[in-house]
Amino acid sequence: MRRYVVIAAVTLLLLLESQVVVAQYGSSGQLTVSDANPPAGGQVTVSATGFAPSSPVQITIGSSSSAPVLLATVIADATGAVSGTFTIPASASGQYTLSATGTDTASSVLVMSAGVAIVAAVATPASGVLGTTGRPGSDALVIAIAGAGIVLMTGVLLVVVYRRRSIA
Repeated sequence: MRRYVVIAAVTLLLLLESQVVVAQYGSSGQLTVSDANPPAGGQVTVSATGFAPSSPVQITIGSSSSAPVLLATVIADATGAVSGTFTIPASASGQYTLSATGTDTASSVLVMSAGVAIVAAVATPASGVLGTTGRPGSDALVIAIAGAGIVLMTGVLLVVVYRRRSIA
């Protein structure tokens, strides 16, 4: 029982601490996004490979409830790779899809996508409030750590109750 609690706690902490890289593999390329949870109005770096050299590639963002918005059109380098840092629309919030659309080396349309969960922009609270450092996401980190602590303490409580019942 203790082993499961430790495994769950470690997994949760690793998920909270890691910088998530989302990758979607196309037939001949790869798309990576620097942050799977970018803030609204923040920036995200997108890199993709598999396009025809020197061809235009459109980087878009959209959701199931909104039409895709063109973030930029970039030109693939000599190896067919593109990379750039793009600003997430300030009005975005929730589940979105970042896409790179262009032509592959066989002159076929190549579309690669990665899902992102955009964190809504939050007004900055007054200084001196617990957990606020003025940095985007700092409040979310405090909440995530508190949640991890609650999960860990629940696991410890379950182990104690389990041991007391097995002794009696």
